[in-house]
Amino acid sequence: PAKPAAAKPPGKQSKAAKKAEELARKQEEDRLAALIEEERLQREQIEREEELKRLAEEKRLWLEQEGRRLADEKLELEPSFSNRAKLAILEQNKLQEADEWESFMQTNRHPDIRQESEIATYLTLWAEDTEMDLHKVLSDVQQSIDIVYSMETLVAENLANKDAVADLRATKDERSPP
Repeated sequence: PAKPAAAKPPGKQSKAAKKAEELARKQEEDRLAALIEEERLQREQIEREEELKRLAEEKRLWLEQEGRRLADEKLELEPSFSNRAKLAILEQNKLQEADEWESFMQTNRHPDIRQESEIATYLTLWAEDTEMDLHKVLSDVQQSIDIVYSMETLVAENLANKDAVADLRATKDERSPP
């Protein structure tokens, strides 16, 4: 015959029941710790998002303020820039006129490189010249080098003038109302 299970006095539990209760308590602690951790992470995420929003707003305000400051500065300096551009063009024109006068006053056979007909005449006369004196040939070569240099200078000046005129027009277009 089997022995009936002995009744345990109150307050005493079996080892299995203690383990089950301990396991349940541990699981509840873990669950609560996970909830607390999740809430902490959510708070930190919200704080990060709020900080990012604050920084973005701060940056937007700074950019807006800086844009206004630069626009005001541009309006303030624009007349000065415009005057300087005009003065630069006038000065360049004076230099060009002085170069033209100096070229005119020289007693050499250099053609005016701004006149296609003079260049054509110069080339024709040079091709027809059959004199082969070494000093004359060297002189002609040096003269040709001078003419090529003058042409390169003229091209560079024209490109610079083109850029300056385009900048001046762009500045004028920006000032005029649409």
